[in-house]
Amino acid sequence: MAERSEKGKVAVVAMLLAGGVAASCGSSEEGSGSTDPGGDPSTADSGGGGNVIDPGGGGFNSRRDGGGGGDSGGFNACAADSQRGKPVPLSMAMMLDSSGSMWLRTQSGEFKWEVLKKALGSFINDPKSSGIGIGLQYFPRFQNNMPNRCTESAQCGSAGPCVLKACNDARGDHCTADTDCAQGATCSITLGQCHEEGEFKCRTDADCKTSYGDYGTCDPMIASYCAGGQDSCNIPDYSQPEIAFAELPGAAGAVTDSLATHFPNGYTPTSAALKGLENMAQAQMQAHPEHKVVGVFVTDGLPTKCDQSMPNIASIAAGALEAGIKTYVIGVFAQSEEPQAKPNLDLIANAGGTGTAFIVNTDQNASLELLKALSAIRGNALPCEFALPLPSTGVPDYGKVNVQFTGGGGDQRLFPYVANEAACDAAGGWHYDVDPAGGTPAKVQLCPTSCDSIKADAAGTIDILQGCKDAVVK
Repeated sequence: MAERSEKGKVAVVAMLLAGGVAASCGSSEEGSGSTDPGGDPSTADSGGGGNVIDPGGGGFNSRRDGGGGGDSGGFNACAADSQRGKPVPLSMAMMLDSSGSMWLRTQSGEFKWEVLKKALGSFINDPKSSGIGIGLQYFPRFQNNMPNRCTESAQCGSAGPCVLKACNDARGDHCTADTDCAQGATCSITLGQCHEEGEFKCRTDADCKTSYGDYGTCDPMIASYCAGGQDSCNIPDYSQPEIAFAELPGAAGAVTDSLATHFPNGYTPTSAALKGLENMAQAQMQAHPEHKVVGVFVTDGLPTKCDQSMPNIASIAAGALEAGIKTYVIGVFAQSEEPQAKPNLDLIANAGGTGTAFIVNTDQNASLELLKALSAIRGNALPCEFALPLPSTGVPDYGKVNVQFTGGGGDQRLFPYVANEAACDAAGGWHYDVDPAGGTPAKVQLCPTSCDSIKADAAGTIDILQGCKDAVVK
């Protein structure tokens, strides 16, 4: 890309039926094992051979007792104490491309930057985004905290001047006074901006016909950039959100105000920006371990600054995934650019655990397509994770927890327990956030297949039952 002059929440109701339920699970058919809710999960119910549930069978009432016990109402008889819970909150760390090429126009005639602002505005004000936490930063950042836009040289400090005027000779260098121009020339030309890319400064329409392309007419300038500005490759510059994490819809006003003050300018330091995004996300996860945190990286260009190696950049997303943070990628490109852009952005998305990048085609309705991409990410990222509360009496017995899904039509399914995320397969299931043998679980997490199934049924409910031995696959 040309840079500067050189370039439902699935309506799942979570019911946590938690329990100090020793009395209700102490029937003879449970065998002679321990019924102490604080007991050893590995020894509980061992005398009866345990409960083996056929996931394709009759739900709770298809209990199979290896010790010869009969049907006694299954898990419904075990869940005596209930507590209502809710899905784990979602936080989205967002890194937005505000490089100079965001001044390029889309098929609708809007600048890419305007398309991004419109789509993001719709997303943050969508009732379906309510409750999501959002933190926001932009790239490129500039050295020495230089602003990314200016309307007067005083705003630039040592990185000035602000590029607003030019000498009236053939060279047309930018200037602030006649002394900046060659002998005989004056600093008398008020610069404009090329219609097709607002960062290109121009004196006449002819200045907008460059080797990079035809950028239309020379229009009055909205704002400019500091002449001495240099894009930063310093990762800490990108690691703190400009808009601190806050929950929607309350955070919407701050996001809208921030977008209004930014001005596309500079190159594309992808590596520094992506690493900053992952640092933002990890800091949020450490501050709020009860949240699920994901990164969203929006760009309209391939790397043109800092480390430009795509394998190295993809490894940043891979490192974040190891820390429990998935990275979603949105590319905003003309259709002619997609063959080159998509494979590179797919490298990042795949390494970040999200498969492939979303590509917004600027030759179509880019604003709508970008909103669709953000909405798809929201739907995919909304966690299939549910808090595991303490029972009203006693402590959790991690060997006596089961997860049931009741569809909108009343059908019930029992998800099998698996040891960890790596054990998930096409059959689905659930696992704890940490192994009970070595830690204290705080969440119940569904495997991807089971997660997809509940998201497909907006009227469904999840019940987490404590008190009966973990169901296993038949």
